[in-house]
Amino acid sequence: MPGLDGVLGETSMSFNRVFGDDKNSNEEESEHEKHLEEEHKCILLCNIVAEGIIMRFENNYLKTPCQTSQRIGTKFVLEILEGSETRCYQLFRLHRELCEDLKNCYGLKVVVV
Repeated sequence: MPGLDGVLGETSMSFNRVFGDDKNSNEEESEHEKHLEEEHKCILLCNIVAEGIIMRFENNYLKTPCQTSQRIGTKFVLEILEGSETRCYQLFRLHRELCEDLKNCYGLKVVVV
């Protein structure tokens, strides 16, 4: 007949098999947490890459035309002077205020053709 230590040892081993050993469950939880952390990092990296792709697409392929005027000559120049400051500088290499100064201070006249 087995001794009391043998019976308790077998009972302890079967208990650990059924309900899980603390040491093994801690290792499994730790591995599971590491796996979840790596998965979270991977998802974050994928989000960053996707945002970069979307930004590049929006900046390079979704452009709106900037020179849409149907006007020519003086009407075109007046439209530019009355429109966007940036577009005025890009086309004439003059700030709008300087154009106004040329007209007001130095007698530059607008000639409508």
